[in-house]
Amino acid sequence: AAVRLGGCRYALAGDVRRECAHQCKARRDGRGGRDGRAAAGASRMEVARWDVRRLPLRAGCIDAVIMDFPWGNRHKASHALLAEAVGECGRVLRAGGTLLILLPRSEAARLARLDTGLAPLRTMPLVVG
Repeated sequence: AAVRLGGCRYALAGDVRRECAHQCKARRDGRGGRDGRAAAGASRMEVARWDVRRLPLRAGCIDAVIMDFPWGNRHKASHALLAEAVGECGRVLRAGGTLLILLPRSEAARLARLDTGLAPLRTMPLVVG
């Protein structure tokens, strides 16, 4: 899927797993995507290898975070990891920033009960396929 960066000046992407960070870089550069084209605005996107529980960013420096948390049969992420990740995203977000988390509906209710210091505004259905 293409990454649309819209009006942002700069975007960061990352994953703790080396192979996933390399795949993201390949898609950014037009290698490995379905159509072989680079994502619109991708030249303004940097890709790093990092742990979402300890982002190498100062507090309050990010306008928005989109997190595609690992769920499903291949990835069994714990709720403790989700709580840590959401807390860390809250740390790097500026006041009034936006955190969008992609996760199964069954997990959305659990997210609302986590002690993260952030309050969910709403859940929305998303069909992928």
